[in-house]
Amino acid sequence: MTRTPRTPRAHRPLSTPFPVTPLHASLPAALAGVLLLLVACSGGEDSASAEPDTTGARMIPVAVEVMETGTMEARIRAWATVSPEFEADIHAGVSGRVDAVRARLGDRVTRGQTILEIDLAVHRAGLAEAETDVESARIASGKAEKDFERNQALFESKNISDTEFEDARAKTVAAAAVLASAEARLARARRTLDDARVEAPFTGQIAVDPPDAGTTVSAGRLLTRVVNIDRLEVTAGISEKDLARIHLGTPARITVESLPGREFEGVVSAIGPEADAASRQFPVTLLVENPPAQPLKGGLVARVVWRTLEDVPLLPIDALVEHEGEMGYFVVSGGVARWREPALGPRNGELVAVESGAGPGDSVVVLGQTRLTDGSRIRVETAP
Repeated sequence: MTRTPRTPRAHRPLSTPFPVTPLHASLPAALAGVLLLLVACSGGEDSASAEPDTTGARMIPVAVEVMETGTMEARIRAWATVSPEFEADIHAGVSGRVDAVRARLGDRVTRGQTILEIDLAVHRAGLAEAETDVESARIASGKAEKDFERNQALFESKNISDTEFEDARAKTVAAAAVLASAEARLARARRTLDDARVEAPFTGQIAVDPPDAGTTVSAGRLLTRVVNIDRLEVTAGISEKDLARIHLGTPARITVESLPGREFEGVVSAIGPEADAASRQFPVTLLVENPPAQPLKGGLVARVVWRTLEDVPLLPIDALVEHEGEMGYFVVSGGVARWREPALGPRNGELVAVESGAGPGDSVVVLGQTRLTDGSRIRVETAP
């Protein structure tokens, strides 16, 4: 007489990924006791241990469970660091006294906005002087060019000597050199004035407070730091085993300890080509859009959930068995056992997600499967 299969166990969320290994040693004690009882009553592992059906075929006693669907998470236990997508340290390009500070720590600035000024009036005067020098040199060079053209005509008509003609040529060359030197000084004066007016390289926020007005700074000193946290990078060290499951564009969910209960969406944007020599982990970077209130900040510690499998068949771990060198399970179909080799996903302590090769509602053998082969006749027993 066929007995009703027992009710499936309650499932709990996945907390760790897993390697697929034979798991017969983890069979619940109650189910193991059923198997021992069946074996003892039948006299051992020989052919007499299975009862014949009406056709004379031997039936092997088994216990089954029905597969259900549910949600599984593949969670990578690795620390990750949150950092701005864009960040820049701004150093002084000139020496001098800070005249004015236009933005302070935490202020939002736009690209090209002035943050502070260093001896701006002095450098403006230097620019004006350089512009005057260029104008004077340009006039002198123009006059020398005209003189040379006139002397060239006189030389060709034999009205001046070779020496006078060469003097005119030399004056033209000298005037041109003076003009070029003045233009170079003008370019430097413009660059100096640009450096004296410290501007934001991109839209973002001030992360390092600039020096106060009146402070004397030297060229090369760190003045401030600008970061953009509209979008952030989350970088984690991933093991070789976990790396095989991650690709560019793989979606992920991010959590941070300082914001319990909140999750942020991210996507893998970069995967390091080699492992860190010390940790043997590969750097993986995800881009995360920061909500308008910008709760995420640079430097936070994050955890990553790489993927969530929803509405997938959940196979009891007890059903897994190695058969002819392959890991799989037996499903009950028409009174016989059929072998399945599914594509397995993440698991927790009791269940494993089946990504392909199984369907919800299948009755799978969780006890007695070590005695089965594909096509074995079975008799379903109910575990106490």
